[in-house]
Amino acid sequence: MQDFITDIEVQNLRRTEQSAQLAREKYGADKMEVSDKVSELKKTHKWFLDLASHSPAMREQLEHDISTIEYEIQVAEESEAELRQWKVEEISQGDITDPFVGYIRQIIITIEDDPGTIQDESRLAAKYPNNTTVVHMDKNGNYKVVYGLKLNKIPKGDIKVIINGHGDSKGIGDRSIEEIAEHISIIDRATGEDSGVRKVSLASCSLGEKYAIKLLPKLREQGISDAKVSVRPAPVMVLLDGRKIIMDSEEGSSGKYRSSALKKTFAFNEKGEIVPVDSYTDEHYDVTLSVGDDGKPKIERIYGNKRLSELQGPLKVFVKAESFSETEEMLHQFKDILPSGASIAHLSIKTPKDNDWFAQGNVLQQTQNLDNFGERLNVSIVVYSDSEDAQVSLAARNRDSGVRIIKGDTCFIKDPLMLKNAMVILELGGSESNQQYLEFRGDDFDADIHVEIFHEGVNQVPMTRETLKNLDLISQVTQQSIADIDIIVSTTENLGHYLELVKALSDKYKVTITVHKEIESGASVNGYQKHPKTQM
Repeated sequence: MQDFITDIEVQNLRRTEQSAQLAREKYGADKMEVSDKVSELKKTHKWFLDLASHSPAMREQLEHDISTIEYEIQVAEESEAELRQWKVEEISQGDITDPFVGYIRQIIITIEDDPGTIQDESRLAAKYPNNTTVVHMDKNGNYKVVYGLKLNKIPKGDIKVIINGHGDSKGIGDRSIEEIAEHISIIDRATGEDSGVRKVSLASCSLGEKYAIKLLPKLREQGISDAKVSVRPAPVMVLLDGRKIIMDSEEGSSGKYRSSALKKTFAFNEKGEIVPVDSYTDEHYDVTLSVGDDGKPKIERIYGNKRLSELQGPLKVFVKAESFSETEEMLHQFKDILPSGASIAHLSIKTPKDNDWFAQGNVLQQTQNLDNFGERLNVSIVVYSDSEDAQVSLAARNRDSGVRIIKGDTCFIKDPLMLKNAMVILELGGSESNQQYLEFRGDDFDADIHVEIFHEGVNQVPMTRETLKNLDLISQVTQQSIADIDIIVSTTENLGHYLELVKALSDKYKVTITVHKEIESGASVNGYQKHPKTQM
């Protein structure tokens, strides 16, 4: 009788011509992390071998299936070995200020072992470190969780997926659009029946609207019908705090934050048609506010259609601003009417086109003003404008009084832990973004300043004229003179360049210029030095 039952089972398996696939689905192997997948496939393989051992005839019938499952095991083991070699950067666990609203979790899928994508991954995750899972996934759809909760441990709810990989007008990395849809489907199935992917953010550069429109039907074929897909038709730069700037030129000369023109989102409507939807819908904020005609807070929307009295905990608030002073006064009034269990934690402020908050004063004054604004309300802040004429594309203030202001391809950073009367310049001349960072303490300068210039690698060293141009940016912060300049480098392979740079800086500023080589311990050693009156 047992042999008869076994024969029937084998016949049924053969009749489907997909026995290996059925067996993998039986154990859920396809949606498992690759190490677990290997284990389950080996169990399935043993199951087939046990069936085949009943007779030579069964062995012959199952030979194809056994070969198929052995091939699947080989591919999975190769993927496991490959993914183990991918670089993993530590995720910053710093001052967490933005409440995570609208989704139960975000899952970042990194699809290539590339320094740029791995760096973007760590920055994206650091924005919401307590609400993020990071997955490395190869072309076969095999994956490894490298940060955060395992997929089957994520609480039930709506999921946001971020695809992290290089892109252009042709697509994302070496993946077809069908493969991208399959990658997202694997995540959707792995998180369980009571969860679902509701948002897909394609963080890759320059994909264009057509990619999102083509992806939506592919997702529907995979059983994902209720997701929005956002795409960026221009180069994308991920900032240190995880926010994404969209560049409006290939040269990266001007960046936009939350630009409706440079980010497009699509979804199926009730008729099954693909339609554009608002890329910056208010659903991810607890409260949306504006300044009423009487100057008082006007509540335009509360997430989940709650009443004001029902708000609890730290709130993420979107503000349609007026002038600096009018907006601050309105926010203090709103703070006073909140129930005792609720507080403003983070503000996302959109300034009007006719009222640029950063049109007056130098960068130092602007960082001080934004820090004081946030300190008085005890909140973190992001400020941006849709205006094409806005001088600042993004300004952000953390609760630790750190402030970032981005103008063009330069990020000015107020860091309260910096030394007084000092300026640090990080130059990324060889990078795709060409972003430069100028860092200072934030209080008034009252003496000549010490300048440190950091070059992180031989491929990121800017040309001499670019360094001279970047030093001119100091005048946007302070009019104090430069006292001396230290250049900290990771390699002196390009010695000729630094000899030229030191001479050019010495000739222009008439101060001591010193080049330091950073060593593995984190310390540095002097490479060479030029005083104002010495020859090299």
